[in-house]
Amino acid sequence: MADTKDDKSESQGGEKNQPGDVSLDEVQKILSAKQDPKELPKNMQRLLAREKENNARVQESIHGAKTNPKWFVPVFCALLVIGLAWVVIYYATSLNGSTTYFPIPGIGDWNLLIGFLLMLAGFLMTMWWN
Repeated sequence: MADTKDDKSESQGGEKNQPGDVSLDEVQKILSAKQDPKELPKNMQRLLAREKENNARVQESIHGAKTNPKWFVPVFCALLVIGLAWVVIYYATSLNGSTTYFPIPGIGDWNLLIGFLLMLAGFLMTMWWN
């Protein structure tokens, strides 16, 4: 009349317990994490300890993360837009065939260099953006 563990599982579910099967009591014990961790199975104790270590590591990395100052993004966006506008204005004023090239009339084709340097400075700033 002595039922073994396998006989009980066969009578309840009709199948034998697999090596990884866990009873509902054990699941309930694991889900109620308010209890003493010493009552949990060893593998769950290791899992909880590993999770605690990972959380501590994540908190350290968040605390030590570098961030840019608030002005960084607006400055590199402004450099990109101003450089693009500089080049577009130069091309738009040079199309009419006059010898006066804007934005700075006296330097002529050097306006292109200024526009591209402004855009280059903006692109270089994007590489340091965190």
